[in-house]
Amino acid sequence: MLPISVDTIRLFLHVLGATIWVGGQITMLWLLKTVKAQGEAAPQAVASRFNNLAWGGLALLIATGIWHIFAINVGSRTIEWQVTFALKLAFVAISAIGVGWHIYGRSKVALAVGGTLGFVFAIVALFYGILLHG
Repeated sequence: MLPISVDTIRLFLHVLGATIWVGGQITMLWLLKTVKAQGEAAPQAVASRFNNLAWGGLALLIATGIWHIFAINVGSRTIEWQVTFALKLAFVAISAIGVGWHIYGRSKVALAVGGTLGFVFAIVALFYGILLHG
């Protein structure tokens, strides 16, 4: 059996957070039509419950991301790596802002734009995270 290290645990927790944040958004999008069919109040009730889990996933991502920054020497990485990392951080921020906009927006435009930004940039940030570890 391969050894389990602190680095393995950190990466596992980071991927778990991404699974909740990104995978949860995919799941919610997939289930939206079914949830809407359950009544006018159902989407808000399901989204409210889901938000507790999703924001916890993002908090886990941020905490393990900070842990990762302290565990590696970012200054010793190539400029290309550093640029990719900076872009990933920007994409995570845009995703979180978009989701916040989606949650607190009151118009259909705010819901649509916020949800789209949150979802698309979560996917892009996930891709860039894989790119950094590839």
